[in-house]
Amino acid sequence: MKKLLSIIFCISVFFLSSCDEFLELTPTNSIVASKALTTVNEATVAMNGIYNRITYSNYYGQRMTKYADMRGGDLYVPSNGRSDDSFFLFNHEESRNNYGTMWDVIYKVIMLCNNVIENIENGNVTTTTSAQEAALNDVKGQALAIRALAHFDLLRLYSLPYLKSGAPSSLGVPIATRVIAAQEKLIRNTVEDVYTQIISDLTTAIPILKNAKSNGRINQYGAKAVLARVYLYKGDYDNAYTQATEIINSNVYTLYTSANWVNSWKSAFGSESIFELSISTSDATNLGNSSLTSFYAPMYYNSAFLAGAVASDQYLNLLAEDPEDVRWGVMDLDEYGNPIRNPTRSIPGRKGWIKKYMGDKSDAISATNVKIVRLSEVYLIAAEASLKKTTSNKTAAVSYLNAIRSRAVSLPPASSSASDEALETLILNERSKELIAEGHRFFDLMRLGKTIIFDDPASKFNEPILVTNGRGLTVTWNFEKIILPISDYERNANPTIQQNPGYE
Repeated sequence: MKKLLSIIFCISVFFLSSCDEFLELTPTNSIVASKALTTVNEATVAMNGIYNRITYSNYYGQRMTKYADMRGGDLYVPSNGRSDDSFFLFNHEESRNNYGTMWDVIYKVIMLCNNVIENIENGNVTTTTSAQEAALNDVKGQALAIRALAHFDLLRLYSLPYLKSGAPSSLGVPIATRVIAAQEKLIRNTVEDVYTQIISDLTTAIPILKNAKSNGRINQYGAKAVLARVYLYKGDYDNAYTQATEIINSNVYTLYTSANWVNSWKSAFGSESIFELSISTSDATNLGNSSLTSFYAPMYYNSAFLAGAVASDQYLNLLAEDPEDVRWGVMDLDEYGNPIRNPTRSIPGRKGWIKKYMGDKSDAISATNVKIVRLSEVYLIAAEASLKKTTSNKTAAVSYLNAIRSRAVSLPPASSSASDEALETLILNERSKELIAEGHRFFDLMRLGKTIIFDDPASKFNEPILVTNGRGLTVTWNFEKIILPISDYERNANPTIQQNPGYE
């Protein structure tokens, strides 16, 4: 049964003269006070605020980005008490370690988008030239696409994977497509209903978005890439294939060569970057120790903290299939691999430090952009969709796969003579190798009903065994804690809201 959800938002818009200004919000239990937008410039400034909000540490600035890697077996947390170790241990509960702030921040992003969309659709924003009209359409398209991405992320965090039996009709998240008045309460929609809304927003956005590169903003190709990802999760492989191959065939973006793949992580807005969030120096200062840089950097890099997590043995073993794999170039000695720091915990040569977030701006090492969608992912979506679409095309599947697999320079190319099961495994393994620390592994395994295996026995690291009351050494999608609980904060505001199973 759908239950009422208390989500009362407040949006306050402050406009000054700079395009860097953004929307500020009061807490989600406050009264709505939406601000009218009257010019294209004001609407553009409002979008600046939305992108800034997405880079908060409780969204893509850190937690959303690291969540799936910590829960999917690609990362190992060395000891209890590290940053967000409950993700790794599945120790989250409704009364503690529930990260309800993720829920709050993402819904604030949605409400900011709704404010922009409503002002445009209600005719509040005036235009006098065709150029202004096109610019305003692009702003609306961005708001629709970001609203879709936000709803999709909430689904991934709080609802069952679509392909699990019974999941489409199970509890999803509240659909919010307008600014919510103080007295209103939203219902928790089904997973199917939320997917329908996400796809509707993206298909509406795509034709009105710019079809050229737009650094720091989502463009037509970014929306197509998100839509391809949504279709993949939904098991709609025909449409996932269509969206992914349209991006690839456009030739607007190009894959990094093996020679320049490593250096791509030291620069912003590269040739593969379809949707990349800009983290400015001031953003990095605000993030501080909540940045992705500080989460992944080991103790000997910054003596103020230990790494939140390192690459797991199973990930390193997978990458070690080819010692010449270019992706070793973003791996370095971690807190175990450097005996200078603590010889009793030494595992000589262990390269578990992931250096994808070591700074792409010279003035602040934490000012590293977050790549939401890269062309590599789109190729791997095309590979999986080619294999699984109504009319399977294994030749196309291995072609798209090998375009990425070639980064393991010593491994033989995948062959179309392999079984479907073997090719699916190769594709998933390649997603792990290529996309580590970008927020995919847990979601990949759960959307397909695979088993997650964890490298928990800490004795091999000369560490005490981690304390966990959340999971064992393996996790399947039948485990209740594969989704987060609705927080006590939210349920206290509305005691009738239905909790996710396993948290009552």
